[in-house]
Amino acid sequence: MSYTVFETLSRAAGVGVTVINTRGDARFRSSLGETCAPYLEELTSALGCAEADRVALIYGCRQARRFGGRNIFFTPAGLTYCASPLDSGQDDTEAAVAGPFLMTDCGAYADIDILDRHTLSVSAEARLRDAIHAVPQKTPAEARAINEQLFVCAMYHLRITETEPSEPRQTDAFSYSAEKEDVLLAAVSRGDGQAFDYAKAKHADVIYKAMSFMKKRYSEKISLRDIAGSVFMNVTYFSKIFKDETGQTPGSYLSAVRIEESRRLLRDISVNISDIPEMIGLESQSYFTQVFRKSEGCTPGVFRRKTVGRGDGNA
Repeated sequence: MSYTVFETLSRAAGVGVTVINTRGDARFRSSLGETCAPYLEELTSALGCAEADRVALIYGCRQARRFGGRNIFFTPAGLTYCASPLDSGQDDTEAAVAGPFLMTDCGAYADIDILDRHTLSVSAEARLRDAIHAVPQKTPAEARAINEQLFVCAMYHLRITETEPSEPRQTDAFSYSAEKEDVLLAAVSRGDGQAFDYAKAKHADVIYKAMSFMKKRYSEKISLRDIAGSVFMNVTYFSKIFKDETGQTPGSYLSAVRIEESRRLLRDISVNISDIPEMIGLESQSYFTQVFRKSEGCTPGVFRRKTVGRGDGNA
């Protein structure tokens, strides 16, 4: 079976393209994908999430069917992929996957996503940075374009293969067992500090990415539109999904992240209370005090005195 169309897409888009089976094994990998594979293995092995990322690929392909044959998703390693199923509607034994690629700066990804969460030796960090720099970077617009082109290539591939002699096909559907899902969701859950049961979420990948975005950008004045844009959704639909599956609004979650960080900063007596609002993305000391009191039942100054035995004369 020819996969020439996917090799062409890979060269045009500048990302690897892989065709995987129901177990996540590669049946085809573009030349760029072959070049990137050793670096990807180095990266996921160093982070201890090689199996979770493999399961995430299967999950992402399953979601692509639910989303009309297209899906942009993220793995526990923080990598981005696009997926389209390769089937005629009766059995989905294969799927095409474009990626991995990053939608953040390589340096920021290394420092924030990786090194802030993992303690590595100097040599391991150097190898990891080399691996990260081998992963292509794409903008959200480019990611959407790759997603659409992958879908078009998948449809073209199916049309071509319909005219070829039939080959024995697996009888199992593109499966995604509960056991596989447990592996992914456990890895995703470990990467998020806020309590959330991913096992009950229909859009676990969307929720995980949105929460990760807020945790990374809480110190900035981000808007709901910014958060929804990070998962390629409009504000209304994203807000509904987030509220339905987490029981809180995106704004409430972001506020909780900021309060948690402010608690950490308040325990550090070298940090002035008056500096904390700006450090957590809030506009004023008075608003910070109001939000903190509502959450914790006391002012930031009282919290510091209770936890470290002293204040700095503010709040």
